[in-house]
Amino acid sequence: MIAFIYLPFNFVSMQLDITLSLVQLIDLLFRFQAVGILCLIGFMTIKFTPQILSNVALASCLAAYILLTAPIENHIYGWTRPLLLLLTDLTAYSLFAVYWQKVHKKSFFLSLSMLFRVVLCIWLAWLTLFFFVYQGRGIFHDINHVIGMFILFYIVVDALRDYKEDLDESRRGFRLQTIIIIGVYSLCLTLVEIFFYSIKDHWLFSVINALLMFVLTAFFALRFIESHSATQTNIVDKQNISPHSLNPKVEKLMQLMQPEFFCQSELTVSKMAEAMALPDHQLRKLINVEMGFDNFSKFLNSYRIPLVCEKLIQQDRSIPILTHALNAGFNSIASFNRAFKEFTGVTPSEYRKSHS
Repeated sequence: MIAFIYLPFNFVSMQLDITLSLVQLIDLLFRFQAVGILCLIGFMTIKFTPQILSNVALASCLAAYILLTAPIENHIYGWTRPLLLLLTDLTAYSLFAVYWQKVHKKSFFLSLSMLFRVVLCIWLAWLTLFFFVYQGRGIFHDINHVIGMFILFYIVVDALRDYKEDLDESRRGFRLQTIIIIGVYSLCLTLVEIFFYSIKDHWLFSVINALLMFVLTAFFALRFIESHSATQTNIVDKQNISPHSLNPKVEKLMQLMQPEFFCQSELTVSKMAEAMALPDHQLRKLINVEMGFDNFSKFLNSYRIPLVCEKLIQQDRSIPILTHALNAGFNSIASFNRAFKEFTGVTPSEYRKSHS
């Protein structure tokens, strides 16, 4: 038999009587523990960097969702309900900000052009007005859910797309263990909000959801603490490596990196690891820690682009740039042009012209 408990308490000078079942109390227990963990993460952040601010924003949005979906009546929230509803609907945006800062090492907002910054600020200002004035009632609530679903979908796609190229083991773990797990979880919740709204208020769904939120916030907190307590690894600059102090495996890798090898168009970490007689993860760590590269394509391009530069200067100038790109191992002119400009600061045509 379910036990019922009578809980009187004051809220904004009003006496409210709430009757909660044992199941609901267990539900609230998981939720309050999760919110407590998120608050602890917020208190641990002292520096106001873009990464820290995005983490705090995500923690606030998650805490708002946890509180807003508690098994109590909506009117009990009073004036706090619009705020909690707004923060809940901004969860996808804050998750994207955390993802971009962690994986791409820069603030997504600051990387936007001024026009897109203004558009984004106007949209966020409108959402604030919409939730506080109209209580989130209207088509814009559904529109924002759809936008959030596309944002979460993009996070998962981007995390998987560059996963094989990523040499940073910590970031690879973040892609799979944090972004994909939270992204898929949030995506499922968004689908429930849009297509399966009728089951959202069922007690079993609520308890399972509360337990999952507690587990995920505990996992996120552990990852957060690990990232702040880990010692910084000293990255060795490739250009400053002394031949006499090289790791024997680095020497072997540098001997392997001859044009006939690195110009293979389908060269991957696995193929290079096989040639080195090493497991994939050891080769990734070798290139990342010993040679200072966090991306496999950038490592290859550090050999391929100088070779193309040499060909553009020394060989017959009637040979198309595309030919040199394909011979160096690039699969398309678009990827070659991006890599070339990132490496040299100019386009291949400009480079050839400046050395004519």
